[in-house]
Amino acid sequence: MAEDNFMSWQKYESEVYNLLQMYVPSGSIRKNVKLIGKLSKSSRQIDVLMEDSLYTEKIQIVVECKRYSRKVHVKDVESFIGLVKDVGADKGLMLTNKGYTEGAINRAVNEEMELELDVINFDELKEIQTNIAAVAFMYGYKIFMRPPIGWIVDGYRGFMEGHQITMYQRGLVLSEAIKKKREWLNLDLKGKNCPDTFNFERFIKDLDEFFKERFPSAPISYEFLAIREKEEVALFRILRPDSDVVRFHGFVDFPDCVASIVLFCKPEFQQKNIKKIKWVMATVEVEKYSDLTVAGS
Repeated sequence: MAEDNFMSWQKYESEVYNLLQMYVPSGSIRKNVKLIGKLSKSSRQIDVLMEDSLYTEKIQIVVECKRYSRKVHVKDVESFIGLVKDVGADKGLMLTNKGYTEGAINRAVNEEMELELDVINFDELKEIQTNIAAVAFMYGYKIFMRPPIGWIVDGYRGFMEGHQITMYQRGLVLSEAIKKKREWLNLDLKGKNCPDTFNFERFIKDLDEFFKERFPSAPISYEFLAIREKEEVALFRILRPDSDVVRFHGFVDFPDCVASIVLFCKPEFQQKNIKKIKWVMATVEVEKYSDLTVAGS
């Protein structure tokens, strides 16, 4: 019986491993990894370690596979929080075969530290594979995007009129992400009037002047980022004194348009959230499509 349980666990862990490979197609994923805790100074066992990078920045996700005869409780989540903090990972993902209590998911979603947590039922992981990547069509373009791990793409904009694509944390609805969690991201496209003469650096400098004129009392800074092989990328940081959220506004220069990506978050959590917008900026792809290309035509 013990051997059967071991083999069953091994099968469960292997299935988890295979599913998670879809999250980091260009990164690495390893099973049964040992890391030295930054706080405990002792060896910590990691069920699955996922690592990806945006050129110079590394993203590390710790995955814990729970195969219980019960649901995951709040104490299980808090123990996992300690592990993720100890090894200094960016994200913690707890998978369970028996589901989780409402308190457990609330504890994960509402963690107010420089840490991202999520608790997912194993069957849910299979179902949300469509949220690993999404395709949208607007203004004659096809947009392929990968939301940050633990976030979803929501096609319904609600009251965010003017923004075609919205992303926020899984387990929330749009109004909760905006009004309660205060973390969400919008993606839109800006066409180029004259693509042949368009200058991205001039475009960014003009935007800098525009933002400073629009928000005269707000500290504003921007930088060009080397996170894509071909396209130029720039990222603004705007901290308005009359707002409780900091705004990161990124731009990716494509041949015929510019992808505009805006992330809002609380100032105290900007360090962890800046990796989210960089992730989207580094992975979004835009290409023209023909309106005549319709399925079944």
